[in-house]
Amino acid sequence: MPAFEKNNIAIAFAANDFFVPYMATMIYSVAVNGSKSNNYDIVILSSDISAENQQILSAMTESFGNVSLRVVNVEEYVSEYIFYTENKEGLTKETYYRLLIPEIMEAYDRVLYLDGDMVALVDIADLFHTDLTGYLLASSRDLCGLITYYNPLSGLKKYRDKELKLRQPDDYFIAGMLLINIKEFRKMYSTKYLLDFATSKKWRQHDQDILNVLCEGRVKLVSASWDVMRPEFNHYLPQHLQQELSLSIKNPKIIHFGGDMKPWLCMDAPFSEYFWQYAARTPYIQEIIKRRIELDKGVYSVRGAMEDEFRQGKVGARYILKYIKAWLAYKMKRK
Repeated sequence: MPAFEKNNIAIAFAANDFFVPYMATMIYSVAVNGSKSNNYDIVILSSDISAENQQILSAMTESFGNVSLRVVNVEEYVSEYIFYTENKEGLTKETYYRLLIPEIMEAYDRVLYLDGDMVALVDIADLFHTDLTGYLLASSRDLCGLITYYNPLSGLKKYRDKELKLRQPDDYFIAGMLLINIKEFRKMYSTKYLLDFATSKKWRQHDQDILNVLCEGRVKLVSASWDVMRPEFNHYLPQHLQQELSLSIKNPKIIHFGGDMKPWLCMDAPFSEYFWQYAARTPYIQEIIKRRIELDKGVYSVRGAMEDEFRQGKVGARYILKYIKAWLAYKMKRK
């Protein structure tokens, strides 16, 4: 049930216990950029988030006064299903949990699903209030994915054209940001149908492919500034989409650290300064930095971590120092 009677902004996440520190950064960014006139109702779908992490997350958000955070164990819904994740390192079954939102949150009119590997730079309430009349959901074009689609070496175009058979391939949308029209979605698809369909084949892009197939023609496309990634090989993107990409990068509202270029993994990840700005203000900053400098089985010194990054051809020193600065700033604030 909604956590607040008025001005309830419903937001769903999905994560496992290991991913909580990174998701906490996104949650903090949503809360700190929110308006005091709104209430932010956060529901996290998971099957293994520990009691300790639930307590830490609750304590982090309680200080805002207008934020509610609840964790829902969805194991009973998914225990009989085996989801395909083998083609992407680091991908977990939790990516499919967003398919459960229409049932678990059926008392809501609409729910905004957001990936945990993001940071919000503005009040997400503006996105939440998008007009959904006649649509199952709203999202933005997956511009990075479309670059890959038009790259003749990737093989993605053949897969989407022959397997997904989308009538408007340029409207392929991202599943990391979904504003779901709960009542309309429930009229179309039951949870059983969604999960059966999800496990019916090895979807190359997992739940994102599933939603693009099932919702085609009933998706409202919003500005790509609500899900910004900085791609490579932009020249593959058709000219009519280049401007949309350029405008989104110039005016980001939500940064999405998709793929392997995540700030906690890559020192030179695009937009990493936004992540560390918010991560430093969460109770997980020490854990995030600790993980960053633990390589393989041993714990490396900062110097050792820098040397490894140099050997791999990555920028090193200033990014390590930035992490340490963020950590120290947080520690000083706690004293």
